[in-house]
Amino acid sequence: MKWFVVLPLYQFQGTLVQKLGSLRPYSGMTKYDGIRQSFLTAMNDPEVAGICLDIDSLGGEVAGYFYLVNEIYHTRVSKPIYSILTENAYSSVYAIASAADRIHVPRTGGVGSIGVIVIHCD
Repeated sequence: MKWFVVLPLYQFQGTLVQKLGSLRPYSGMTKYDGIRQSFLTAMNDPEVAGICLDIDSLGGEVAGYFYLVNEIYHTRVSKPIYSILTENAYSSVYAIASAADRIHVPRTGGVGSIGVIVIHCD
């Protein structure tokens, strides 16, 4: 029997970053390399029929996310990939969600704003 896997051990929650370095994962920080590794493990598992990306994030830093987006986009031909939002997908995480075959947004959820920079002057 084949399974549809909810990815990952790393969920797309909190702020997404390229590297944590010596930082502790404050506010649920998630690094792109950890997500990528979980994704590739699931893609290479013959028992996995498809992947659900569990997403609820306001986004994160630009550095590193295009590699993950490209990986998801180009491998979706071999297995179905769905982005399931538990609420939000903004900024870099929306780009990641968009690489999947489908995005499911709850009634109160929100998506958008890839690459937006806001400056506040007081």
